Amino acid sequence: MSFAGLNALEIATIASAKRFLSQHVVQNIIDGIWDGDIIFWESLSVHTRKRAQIYHRRRADPYCRLRVPRYQKAFEAAFFAIFLSLYYAVLIERNSQHITVVEVLLYLWIFAFGLDEFGEFRDAGSLFYATDFWSLWDVGIVGIGIAYLILRKLIAL
Repeated sequence: MSFAGLNALEIATIASAKRFLSQHVVQNIIDGIWDGDIIFWESLSVHTRKRAQIYHRRRADPYCRLRVPRYQKAFEAAFFAIFLSLYYAVLIERNSQHITVVEVLLYLWIFAFGLDEFGEFRDAGSLFYATDFWSLWDVGIVGIGIAYLILRKLIAL
């Protein structure tokens, strides 16, 4: 198992080092990351390197706040609520003869969700990504969505 390119918090998380992670100083750092006081991306540019730094409102790109975990989780919750609404609407509007507008919106949502998961995988790395149960669950959602699209197209023909 290679830990190249990972920081101490990521290694401790993978290794389940609960004693290290429970230290008050480490918890302060984790809280700073969660709240966005410590950021890893100076801007949303493709050429930006990932490195930890204190957030300075005057110098930093305001869009780098989109990568703050607190805001990401809020967006994920809203994104999931939209998914449930679209899924429910597809179930209510069942039409075996043709693909409806709501179904197309659901396919677009699944595509966007898959792109988001790919970005998370690329940012976190395969080793760190695979340790999170919910990340694997998200991959399952994308896989089921793709299977549904394929089967739906076959049945509609």
